[in-house]
This record gives sequence, C-alpha cells and structure tokens, in this order.
Amino acid sequence: FYSSDNSYNYPFVEIKGIYTNDLVAKHKNTALGITKSKLFCYKGLVINYESIGIINFKKTAQTSWYLNNDSKKVWSITESNPLFRGAVIKNQTLFLSTPINLDLNYTSLISETNYQYDVSTNGVLPSYLLLKNEKSKDFLTNVVTEKVNQSFTTDYFLPKVNIINKYLGTQLQSSSTTTTNYEPAIINPSYYLIGRPNEINISNTTYVNTTGSSNTKTNNKNIERF
Repeated sequence: FYSSDNSYNYPFVEIKGIYTNDLVAKHKNTALGITKSKLFCYKGLVINYESIGIINFKKTAQTSWYLNNDSKKVWSITESNPLFRGAVIKNQTLFLSTPINLDLNYTSLISETNYQYDVSTNGVLPSYLLLKNEKSKDFLTNVVTEKVNQSFTTDYFLPKVNIINKYLGTQLQSSSTTTTNYEPAIINPSYYLIGRPNEINISNTTYVNTTGSSNTKTNNKNIERF
C-alpha cells in the first residue's frame, strides 16, 4: 500500500521506506453489529533535509466505507506537489473493482479537480503560494466549474477579484464575478482590520442576462480582545 519513485533531487528526498514507522492501511468500524471498512494507499513521502523536514506524500488515496470486501469501491485520490510545500494539485474519484495502483494515471473517472498556483520566485520576499485556478469536472453530468482568483491585494494577498464560470461540456452557461474591497490594513492595539471586507460587488451573467449587486458594510473597530 506504499510505493516510491525516488524522483527528487537534494535537498528533497523521496523516502522508500521508514521501517520504524507505520501507516494506516485499513480502518474498520463496527456499530450495531455492522462492520464497515476503509482502505488507504500512499505514494512518495518527500522530505526536505535542509529546512522543513517532512512535507507530504506525492499521492494518497482512500476508499469510501464499504461492507463487502469483494464489492466495487469508490476511491478518492489526492495528488500533491512537494515543491509547493505539499499543496494539493489534483483530486480524483473513481470506481475500481481491482486494487488501486498509484503508479497509474487513471482516465475513467467520476470527477476530477485541478488546482493551479501563482508561486513567488525563489529567494524573493515576501514568499507566497496563491491559488489562481480551481477547475472541477463531474464526468457523470459533464458539468464543469471553474473558479479563478484573478487578482489579489498587494499587501496581504487577499483575494480581490474572483470569477466563477459554469460550463456544460465546453459551453459556458453562467459566470459570476465578485470584487471585494477591504478595510485599510491598520494595526492598532484597540482594533485589527486586516482581511475585513467593507465592500463586495457581484455581477452575474446567465446566457444574455446580467444582474449585479453591491454590499457595503461598516466594521466595528472596537473588537473585544480575548
């Protein structure tokens, strides 16, 4: 239930095995006389030996709960990028009647979500990892949802312009754009406003119809401190 490619260069090291440590391969739960099980699988534990240590597995997978060991199982696969501090780059779900193999790239899927990031140049401060695009497809309905963080604030990288597009196949069905303005980034012993929106504007387009709304709020600066 564990595999490795050894595909990274120092200071990143992909571990083939740590024989003094265990991983969960199967989880059983019994309630009211009924026993359900869940399987787990792992691929490529990556460690940065110069700084942060263990980062993440390149791939992990688990089944949904099942009763019969011989039944077809729904697997959820999560793929991460260790070079992005283990950020998730892909999620997939699929039906399998055979044991899963994380060395394979499956194409007969139930659903898939891909994530793209904007990453700061190595050595440039402040460093950042910003989610720019999240695209999901339901292969049963052919519905595609795309979320795009078009821009961020320059001080604390808060999402400023967010677009959500919905498709049926490749045909755009609707689009929604949300623009958020934030309170000035003032730090004061009596109040803290970083990340608090003061204006949200939303524009929705469905086929040829466009509607819009705006919400303005005043934040109470006298926040109770705990």
